[in-house]
Amino acid sequence: MTALTASRVSKFPDAVGVLSNFTKEDTMSRLTIGLMAVLLLSAGPLFATGEGEAGAADMTPGAVLPWTGAEVVYNGFGADLGIEEDPEAPVVQAYRETTGNVRIDWDTVPWNDYDTKLNLYLQSGDMPDIVWARESVPKAATYGPVGIFLDWDQYKEYMPNMQKWAAQFPHVNNVLTDAGERFAINDITTAEYIGEGYFYNASILAQAGIDGPPETMAEWLAQMKQIKAELPDVDAFLTQWGLSYFLHAFARPMDVKIRGVEYDQNTGQWVYGPFQPNYRQLLEFVHEAYEAGAFNLDTIGESITSDRVAELQEEGNYAFTYIYYGQTTGIWDYEAGKRPPEGFQGMKPPSFEGNTHYWITVAHDTIPYWGYMASAKAKNPELLAAYVDNIMSEKSSELFEWGVEGLTFRRTDDGGYEYLPEFVNNSAGLRELGVGNFHDPRYIHYNDYDVIWFGKYFTKKDDVGRAAAAADIKRLQAGEMIPLVNWPRPQMSAEQNDEISKIMTPVNTFVEEERIKFITGDRDLSEWDEFVAEIKKLGDVDKVLNYYNSGKQFPMGDRRYPALPADLQ
Repeated sequence: MTALTASRVSKFPDAVGVLSNFTKEDTMSRLTIGLMAVLLLSAGPLFATGEGEAGAADMTPGAVLPWTGAEVVYNGFGADLGIEEDPEAPVVQAYRETTGNVRIDWDTVPWNDYDTKLNLYLQSGDMPDIVWARESVPKAATYGPVGIFLDWDQYKEYMPNMQKWAAQFPHVNNVLTDAGERFAINDITTAEYIGEGYFYNASILAQAGIDGPPETMAEWLAQMKQIKAELPDVDAFLTQWGLSYFLHAFARPMDVKIRGVEYDQNTGQWVYGPFQPNYRQLLEFVHEAYEAGAFNLDTIGESITSDRVAELQEEGNYAFTYIYYGQTTGIWDYEAGKRPPEGFQGMKPPSFEGNTHYWITVAHDTIPYWGYMASAKAKNPELLAAYVDNIMSEKSSELFEWGVEGLTFRRTDDGGYEYLPEFVNNSAGLRELGVGNFHDPRYIHYNDYDVIWFGKYFTKKDDVGRAAAAADIKRLQAGEMIPLVNWPRPQMSAEQNDEISKIMTPVNTFVEEERIKFITGDRDLSEWDEFVAEIKKLGDVDKVLNYYNSGKQFPMGDRRYPALPADLQ
């Protein structure tokens, strides 16, 4: 087993859903960004100008789309989410019928380049027409005052869907600045996205002499050690997407603030993770498992590919994993008749200090993490506003999630949806027709999880991911698990956000480097107090926490879970 070193650890952020809340905005100084921006921009224009301009057709509100004037092409920027948009696909053509002769030409880059390149655009002020950006509130506070973003509400008469969602879901208006500006258009969700869960392989546990899955984190560690002692060729734990997601899997049951500054639901205060006792306990846990050889280190090294991890997942030679529920049919390709190993099933998150925590991937009734932000320089803003509003329509959501009625799905008697028989458990066929495989609503759209969660994602009743998702929803509904959510970052001034970035840049870099050493044993955990003292010398984290705790706080609504189908209630 190869050694885990700082140079080998993947910096790849969690996926979408993703899924990571790390930002390079917190790990790169403004000076560096500014210098890189100058070098990039001096090399020439980053985006071509639109191929046409609005004006030849009716621009009255309500009559803008489908656009019938000369072709207008807006330049967009986002992360590579594996979309292979085929303009000839029937679903894509149906979508284009709603937009007409206007579109966004998306420039997408890999995740490890995404944050850096986005920050270059924002720092330079020379951004594309529209970008997909994380952390809507702080970005609005930081860059909104300098005038680089379009205020969508200046064109709300062209955005009836957005007005409808803002009235139906009042929390959507939490993204507004103190001046009432709406610099981001965010996802709309009708229920929580209960996205990720824990699984175990009962057959491997039995081979190692273990009767059942662990109830507590301490039992989990003991079981992983026992598995490696009895079955040296088995990975005790395996997941994807590199070290940050790997740590996330163990941090969430312990309620560890793995991203740094996070909201503590118990105290109602913003705290800094490494200053909390359970952060050290997390690294002690992972270090002990590492020393026991519990992990396949190649899966958290820089050289590993997602395809190779997928191969390891499919082989099933591991005892525990943390994955998206829907991955079970992707890992084992149910469409080709493959199934998970005998005994592979969902597992309740192990408890820690008497509490069982569960991380909500996307929380309903809060400020969504991602948003569409447009350049204040974009031409024909009325047309762009109408176009983005169309992305947020129920029709666009239907096309993206289900496709075309009569071609890929039919409506049920109760008003729901179901795929036609030839597309049940045929995700490849759906993607070929364009379902879930075109850009605009892949990033931001209306998500009716009450309708799509089980009906769309879990159409096969023996899918172990389906059963695991239902079990976790029942536990949440019964109050057996404490839901943890990504609390909305308080609204602060541009100056405060700038100072936070300057303080936390060296701090975050140092913490990421040192925690690897604690995991591998290159630094002994007896030096924890010295480690904390070194953090405090690098930056005034207490000042940052004061900004967070004194900033404008956003309310969180009640949790709302996806409806369970009758056979799982």
